Amino acid sequence: MSISDPGTPFVYLKDCWRVVHERSELEGDILSYLNEKQVSNVPTVLYHGDVGTQRTSSQKFWKSPASAQAAKPVEKKAQTGSEASTTDGPKQNAMENAKKDRCPLKTHQHYRLVVREVGVPLKDFPSGDVLVAAVVDAIVAHEEAYETARVVHRDISVGNILILPGSDGTIQGYRGLLADWELSKKRDDEQKEPRHPDRTGTWQFMSVRTLTHPSAPVQIADELESFLHVMIYCAIRYLPHTCNDVGEFMYNFFDDGVRVEESEYTCGKLKHSVLMEACLRNVNHDTISFLKSPPPPKPKLLVIDLIAPDQA
Repeated sequence: MSISDPGTPFVYLKDCWRVVHERSELEGDILSYLNEKQVSNVPTVLYHGDVGTQRTSSQKFWKSPASAQAAKPVEKKAQTGSEASTTDGPKQNAMENAKKDRCPLKTHQHYRLVVREVGVPLKDFPSGDVLVAAVVDAIVAHEEAYETARVVHRDISVGNILILPGSDGTIQGYRGLLADWELSKKRDDEQKEPRHPDRTGTWQFMSVRTLTHPSAPVQIADELESFLHVMIYCAIRYLPHTCNDVGEFMYNFFDDGVRVEESEYTCGKLKHSVLMEACLRNVNHDTISFLKSPPPPKPKLLVIDLIAPDQA
């Protein structure tokens, strides 16, 4: 909205730093394509573009641990027979060194995107019915993008689904909106080499398969599972239920991971067990149920209750 001209439309401005890659499309171009294909429940792009030549330069100053170690004098010592027999071959050592030498810092370009719709964060849903309906609308957008435009979103998360209020500005007449398409990929490019060597998406909402097999391409089943995780996330945080320790559940289900290498993690145990058993449970393996209204508060324990009857 222009301050000098209040009559101009109220729009949404996204100001971000996009990853620079020769095969990465601008989000504005992706949305324009989805709009052209008349995909429902996605933002309508108005303007977009890079902000001058503003790019990060941190990656230019990064030095690999291997090169830093090579600059230090190394004291050689003789290997015993058992040590020599367990030493990795030259090919494996070369692969490990190449992995360590790869700069983890990506080049980012300042970028701005203007869309027509101004949505409300999904976490502000007024009721469970609205939460489910908004997620369903996002699934419809995902399906149409996949079938009609042959595009896969690849980053389903609670922050990428919005609730679009009705024309009167209230939540009545709402609809869900699937936003943030910058990590999406065309189906025709699925067999090509990954644009980024690490996982694509938001850790908390990735599927068990994606977390367990980081190099595997994202499939429709993974995306649908991510929608389920979004609903569990919002429901546990904001709806009444029988889970006694929300913080413990949120950490173990969404943030936890199993360490497999020095800096590599896979899916946490709770998320894996819930998906394998198809039953929502807490860390104590108690089933979690959702309620129509919050349970009554537990009675406070008074000092008098701790005194034995014969001492009262």
